[in-house]
Amino acid sequence: MAKLRTGAAGTGHQLTASHQGKTLTVQDVAIGEVWLMGGQSNMEWMIDWCAGGHPTLSANEVKQDANRPGIRYFFVQKNMSPTSLPDLEASWQAVNSETVGGCSAVAYWFARKLQEHLDVPVGLLNCAYGGSEIEQWISEPVMRKIGPYKERIDEQEAAIRALPPLKWAPLLAEAPSDKWTQMHGVLNARHWGGWEFKGVIWHRASFDADFEGEATLQLGPLDFADVAWVNGEKVGSAQGDSVLRSYPIKVKKGKNEVMVAVLSFSSAGGFSDSAKPKVIRNGKGQSIQGWEVAFGKPLDEVAPPARRWSRMKQAMLDPLAPFAIRGMAWYQGESNVGRAAEYEPALKAMIADWRKSFGRGKPFGVIQIAPWNGYGEGTAAADLREAEARVAKDSGVGLIVTTDLVSDLNDIHPRDKFTVGWRLGTWALREAYGLKGFAATSPQWTRSSTEGNTIKVEFDQPLRTRDRQAATHVVIAGPDKVFHPADVRLEGSTLYATSPQVPKPVAVRFAWSSAPTPNLVGETGWPVVPFRTDRWPTASGRW
Repeated sequence: MAKLRTGAAGTGHQLTASHQGKTLTVQDVAIGEVWLMGGQSNMEWMIDWCAGGHPTLSANEVKQDANRPGIRYFFVQKNMSPTSLPDLEASWQAVNSETVGGCSAVAYWFARKLQEHLDVPVGLLNCAYGGSEIEQWISEPVMRKIGPYKERIDEQEAAIRALPPLKWAPLLAEAPSDKWTQMHGVLNARHWGGWEFKGVIWHRASFDADFEGEATLQLGPLDFADVAWVNGEKVGSAQGDSVLRSYPIKVKKGKNEVMVAVLSFSSAGGFSDSAKPKVIRNGKGQSIQGWEVAFGKPLDEVAPPARRWSRMKQAMLDPLAPFAIRGMAWYQGESNVGRAAEYEPALKAMIADWRKSFGRGKPFGVIQIAPWNGYGEGTAAADLREAEARVAKDSGVGLIVTTDLVSDLNDIHPRDKFTVGWRLGTWALREAYGLKGFAATSPQWTRSSTEGNTIKVEFDQPLRTRDRQAATHVVIAGPDKVFHPADVRLEGSTLYATSPQVPKPVAVRFAWSSAPTPNLVGETGWPVVPFRTDRWPTASGRW
């Protein structure tokens, strides 16, 4: 039997379990609310990476105010696996000035919002992978039931089986470029990858040895294939992103040079974030630091294998289930821009899949992708935001709009993670905890109609502009489907739009571009959800 004793260790509890005369005591146990935070780099983005993530406080001020023993953080190392893993290596950390820098900024500010109103500890399970696509986060059997994916999965699996053995000679014929990039420190999530380059990536470093003789070069798992050299001599080669690289080497006394060429199929840089390259001798390890990288042939020149599915779900999420959680949050979609038609059914399926693992009906918050010039001049990003908004109409699913939170439209990682977390927390306090006074939501249109040369759009709450200027990013079109900027008048919860170039308007679009920064908000200041009233085909295949 186990007995819980409170107040025995710091701000937490002491848990003592006894069985057949043996006793195990665990100190500083926190009992409270746990949330699962998933997605790609904007969810992964740490306090250290965005100068604290606060719009007005400096990084130092954020850290000085971060001694929060009631917030616990569980960082799931980035990983992929062809099969479901039973466990993973990670541990809970108390958030304080020393540890907060490695905490997801969105997750941290979300927890701070919850703690303002809940007198309990908050635990954060951070399970994010920069550059990941939604397909990687859905179970294999579920993926095969999603219409747009099934045929493609079958085709790509056949392509993988048909791949010939990897021939490294033509890949390595081109020496690494002169443009090496210095990477300080060990290989880990704070210093490695995220270059958005797929193909042959060269890595080099050196280490000093006080001995001469045999040792082992330990690199960990690599994505996907590699060749390694020490002092100019090839020491090993392997394929497979779940294969641990451990190569026998001969070390000379003094300086030794290591070079590794990795054929990387993802944008994470080839090395796993959990890898800490070492030289092992007599059971003792010496870290290899001071790495440099250079880029060789791109992936489209070296016959890549087909896309992979479900591997992050199997490696990072499956080991957590069925951990008791209160709800889930999701900040992803950047890597699926251009495929919005399949994103909507995929997101619906993923939410159901996660709820099956962690509890049916669990609240699920969706953070819309932020404005970014890099999406181009088309409507692909707007199409994906629409897919997110449509899914968020389902029961227990919330939508967090981010169109007003970007100060640099050339940065796909907006710094203001505080407001994202604050809005997510506000939604959670209402949806998950039923607290009154948290009714703030982003306005959504409910219906539209035409009166002469004016098109009228009604919303679920009164509207205003946050800068007291005329409403921006509203365009209208007639039967010719050509959109023109509109003159806008607001009356309560109704928007009236006209344009001298559109005598007979039939459709309205709002914030329908890659990088919109509109000023239209609701009565509580939350930005209006980007929308369109038409159902005309788009470049992403949506209607």
